[in-house]
Amino acid sequence: MRRHPARLLTGVLLLTAAVGCSSSNDGGVASSPGSPSPDATGESSPSAAPGPAFERRPDDAEYVFHGARVLLPKGWLYEDYGGSSTACIDATDLDACSVSLIDPPAVEREGGEIDGPDPDSDFGWNLGTDVPSCSDINPKDYPRDSAEDPPRVVKSRIVERGFRPLGAKTAVFRAYALTCEGEPQGTARLWFLPDSELAVVALDTYGTTPPQEVDRVVALLDAEDYRA
Repeated sequence: MRRHPARLLTGVLLLTAAVGCSSSNDGGVASSPGSPSPDATGESSPSAAPGPAFERRPDDAEYVFHGARVLLPKGWLYEDYGGSSTACIDATDLDACSVSLIDPPAVEREGGEIDGPDPDSDFGWNLGTDVPSCSDINPKDYPRDSAEDPPRVVKSRIVERGFRPLGAKTAVFRAYALTCEGEPQGTARLWFLPDSELAVVALDTYGTTPPQEVDRVVALLDAEDYRA
């Protein structure tokens, strides 16, 4: 059974029950090199074109998420669960769902529970209403706990703040270091457009999706026609 992306974000990114199964500077603030100057909201449209490293490739596949155009490298997997409030992206395994696109208003319209995105909270990448368990981000080392055992929860802290391109717009960007029982697990990254309310969450904890390729996917994501 494939895990829907609302399980990971505790009721938002892995909505298995609701939707069902389907086929660094610590605390520093800096804009990424080459990023446009954001406006007060952290979202702007003018001349935020991606650099040469993020150019479209001839064999990229195109998908549409609530009007936003998503370009993925050849062979990558995409599932939006029938046009639902979330979409799952992964290079090799949708069970991992390393990258998630989230439409918060659509989550609420579908009857889901979601916290308003708050990039500056320690769990800003997690749009669910509960702290995620270690098994959500690393099921290999932390198998699903039995009913008798208390869940081992993730600890999260911000290690990078700034702004990064999301297509022609400038997104609020945060990176979070994740640990379980004191052991480093990897990083969660959040791109968020405050006006559009589009959120992209990427986890490298599964090891299935190269972070630099995720950067390219986000930089080429065309959100001009996105509608929440």
